[in-house]
Amino acid sequence: MTTAAPSILIVEDEVSVSSLMQAVLGQGYDCTLASGFGEALRHLKDRTFDLVLADEGLPDGSGLYLLAVAPPKMPVVITSGKTDAESVQSALSKGAYAYLRKPFNLAEL
Repeated sequence: MTTAAPSILIVEDEVSVSSLMQAVLGQGYDCTLASGFGEALRHLKDRTFDLVLADEGLPDGSGLYLLAVAPPKMPVVITSGKTDAESVQSALSKGAYAYLRKPFNLAEL
């Protein structure tokens, strides 16, 4: 019997960043990529993920909007180049599971 790998939806508009995340996480996880908010919504309608990694700044919306539309028990980690305490606290207070500052190192990821 084969157990399915945990699934991660990576929502990132920078191809180099999403490719790196997929290369690193794809070794143990089933990764799906979305380059924007709209594409992420379509994926969330089609299936459930064990985790969402969402960039805060997307061309068609904010990754923070996913906190409102993701199923309640689906953890959403916000990634962002914003490093100020206010941005971090805002994301966490809106329900983000965690906040990953960019650029991140692979150990953090």
